[in-house]
Amino acid sequence: MAMSLLRLSRFSPLRRISTYVLFPEVPEDTPETNSLLKTDEPPKYSDLTPLKCHDAVLKLAYQFEYDMACYGDTLEGTSKLLSGEAPITFDDVIGPIERREVPFSYVWSTVKNLYTTNQSMVHPRVFQQIHTSAAKAHVSKYNNPAIYRACLELQSDQHLLSEEQGRVAQKYVRDGRLNGLELRGSDLRKFKLHSSRLRREQAQFIGRVRAADELFRHPVDEYDLVRGVPEPILRKMAQDPSDPSRGPWQVTFEPDVYAAFLRHCPSAAQRLNVWLAHEMRCSNFNRDLSNSTCSEEIRWAKDDIAKLLGYKSHMHKSMEVKMAGKVSVVQSMIASLLAAARPLQEQEMRELNEFASSSGEPQQLEACDVPYWRRRHKLSTCSVDESVTRDYFSFPNVLQFLMELSADLFGVEFRLETSSDVETWHPDVLHYSVWEQGRQVAQLMIDPYQRQGKSFPAGSGWTFTGRHRSAICNTQPISYLNFNFTPPEDATPGGLTFDEVQTLFEKFGRSMMTLLCTVEHADVSAPNNMEWDAVDVVPYVFRYWLRDPANVQRVSRHHGDGGRLPEQTCRELIAADGHMIGHDLCRELYQAQLDLKLQPRGLYQEQLDLKLHLGSRNLCRGLYQAQLDLKLHPGFDLFHRFDLVTYVLIRKEGFWLHLQQELYSQFLPFKLHPKDAHTMSFTQSLAQEWGAGVYASLWARMIAADAAAAFHETGGEPDQLRSVGKRFRDTYLASGGAVHPSEVFRRFRGRDPTCDALIRLLGLHRIGRPQQQQPQQPQQQPHS
Repeated sequence: MAMSLLRLSRFSPLRRISTYVLFPEVPEDTPETNSLLKTDEPPKYSDLTPLKCHDAVLKLAYQFEYDMACYGDTLEGTSKLLSGEAPITFDDVIGPIERREVPFSYVWSTVKNLYTTNQSMVHPRVFQQIHTSAAKAHVSKYNNPAIYRACLELQSDQHLLSEEQGRVAQKYVRDGRLNGLELRGSDLRKFKLHSSRLRREQAQFIGRVRAADELFRHPVDEYDLVRGVPEPILRKMAQDPSDPSRGPWQVTFEPDVYAAFLRHCPSAAQRLNVWLAHEMRCSNFNRDLSNSTCSEEIRWAKDDIAKLLGYKSHMHKSMEVKMAGKVSVVQSMIASLLAAARPLQEQEMRELNEFASSSGEPQQLEACDVPYWRRRHKLSTCSVDESVTRDYFSFPNVLQFLMELSADLFGVEFRLETSSDVETWHPDVLHYSVWEQGRQVAQLMIDPYQRQGKSFPAGSGWTFTGRHRSAICNTQPISYLNFNFTPPEDATPGGLTFDEVQTLFEKFGRSMMTLLCTVEHADVSAPNNMEWDAVDVVPYVFRYWLRDPANVQRVSRHHGDGGRLPEQTCRELIAADGHMIGHDLCRELYQAQLDLKLQPRGLYQEQLDLKLHLGSRNLCRGLYQAQLDLKLHPGFDLFHRFDLVTYVLIRKEGFWLHLQQELYSQFLPFKLHPKDAHTMSFTQSLAQEWGAGVYASLWARMIAADAAAAFHETGGEPDQLRSVGKRFRDTYLASGGAVHPSEVFRRFRGRDPTCDALIRLLGLHRIGRPQQQQPQQPQQQPHS
């Protein structure tokens, strides 16, 4: 026996297994060596380097994550939680978190702002690295079981909390539950497994779309095919950017290049080739980059996670953070808007086809032809000369109007700060302090003009919060407002297009949410804790003020003689902006509905009990993949050659292709191209957080149109306008995320919202269709 043991040990030696834990290297920066770490002072931008930006964010991110872990241990051991003799207070739980997070958030926002305005300071690859670490640190407070249980205890004494405190506690409890803090044992292991699988599949989905975008190059040798493309975009396309009028050129899937080519290329064959390549990205015609299987894995993983968390489906789970609250409410909105927009779309397409036919187009227009012919049709029907109207919309004049309007409606004053005590990241930056009733309440930093290094397209804007309001940390809000407008030349100020004026109004409105928020806690300081489909309500209210010709006329001012635009010209500007609005709205409605349909809603188990009929869902998935593999070879029309097994397993279960085919004809006037697989590159729905939330922009516009109507209903009477402005300031601008948006709207309008105002605003009511049933609004906040 001893010999046997010896022989066993000789041939099967025991090995010591060691575990190595790698901790991240914490940067050694201090407030003395890195001004970003002096979080109670404005940063000294002249002293910053890419390395200091990188190290400051990582140091505070690691520190915050560590502090949350230690704080959770401390909170878990407090006598109040263990004995229950004295109730734990709100400040006991939330105060220590906020004191640690506000400085970290300020530094992170500062670096994000530098990334959008100066990519030589913060390179995209470096930004992605620190963004991942910062995001992970930020959510650590919602993944802490001790903080979650403490907030549950706070909610149990709801009567001791103010409305704002209740929303803060609700946020921690809701996000903790969505992060799986109530799960135990095998359910928790399954949750982590499915979450990991979902992240992996979504990363692969995005990676394939990016790869397809990078691989596509369409050569163009004839200048006539790119004639009219704006010069900045033509430089991107040209082989020699210094001489963009000389070819050859390349069409890529960069959004501005792709859109400009479709708008200006006169060749129908060339447009079709580029459009079809775009719509076929990641389809089954390219086996290496196909997202078909990946998309189904994503939908299955979402459904698995939702059911583990106790929801009927992923769709029900997604409504937890939406103002709409119920899928049926969203569907009702989509149906109401479609009923109003579809007749207008049909009229627009008839007119467009007639125009194209009279201009020599021999065939009926397809989806790839619309951008080109609508541009030509707009030029022929809209007499407004944009080069002339630019002279009436200089950036300084429009900004001045917005600030005067805010002073009149909301009682605030903007003062331009010229002191050298506060540095800015560029000489173009304008620094304003915001004053109300004789005291400073916020700061606004505006970076208006184009320059190399900005990370967003020309003519667009980017707004986000630099620092949140916090009574605990005694901090005032800071908003960064960045644009890419044409800079002034010599003594002539850079003029804005009407679309850029609307962008300025919209982004200014988003900044006002931050600047005039009066809450006490950073967790609900706008836009924090605002429901996803309500974040854009205030920006759209500001934008919709420009749907009134009288307001457009008031904004306009010639940079030379100070004259105003004629009222008729203002009406023509608004009409030109709404050119083919019916078609655009139907396309948005289609994407919103497709997004909702792509989110699993329990169909896998409810329509067919696959476990009962076929043994297990894994068998289902295996059969699907095997069948898909058999069909993926040249010569097969893959999309229409599924056999009975595939039909039962997939098509009846809501396979993406069937959904796309079913919905396309309901919303759009074209026949779906046999090779069109645009769902396979629909990253917003399938691979990003906006899944089941693509409708959010439409919802925000519906709410905003109803809110903006309150200003229109005053008839321009000054006292009534100020009364409505004060009510808007005390509700929408002051509340942030401290009040549910349904309640905010009721306090402002005294009722629930409807689609009527948006339908009237867009001119859809003129088609003469009967009034549609309005979406029923939830009478209380969504269940948390």
